[in-house]
Amino acid sequence: RLPRLVQPFLQRITSGTDEIAYLAVLDGDDTIFIARSGLQRHTATGYMPGTRLPAQVTAAGMVMLACGEEAEMDSWLQSHQLRSFTTFTVTGVEGFREQLMGFRRQGWSVSEQQLELNFRGIAVPLLDRNRYYTPEGGPMSAAEMTDFTMS
Repeated sequence: RLPRLVQPFLQRITSGTDEIAYLAVLDGDDTIFIARSGLQRHTATGYMPGTRLPAQVTAAGMVMLACGEEAEMDSWLQSHQLRSFTTFTVTGVEGFREQLMGFRRQGWSVSEQQLELNFRGIAVPLLDRNRYYTPEGGPMSAAEMTDFTMS
């Protein structure tokens, strides 16, 4: 139901930016992309719905970690191994926590070449009508926009 509700907003993001827009949820270690909107030129790039990626390196994963309960974020950090994917990947727990707290303060996140070189993602958490990050009975979710042509 959530992907269907959000799809028109993803399409507006895509038409306004010419980039791919996603809806994602957090599942343990992973960000799962559950909806996508992209232009015809994007059909061979980006992630398809159902793609799972490590939360630590996706903008959507990081914003969901940052904007949830601080105790849950700390628990996640203590129970997960931070892996390196590129030379830009933040792998130190203290540095990653500091980055997440910055995202928490600003209300959005950016992943700059942390999973793949020349790849940038920007994400915001989705809020319900009461401005809660996690709707009752549902997972936390985020919208992400990606840029694959970064130089």
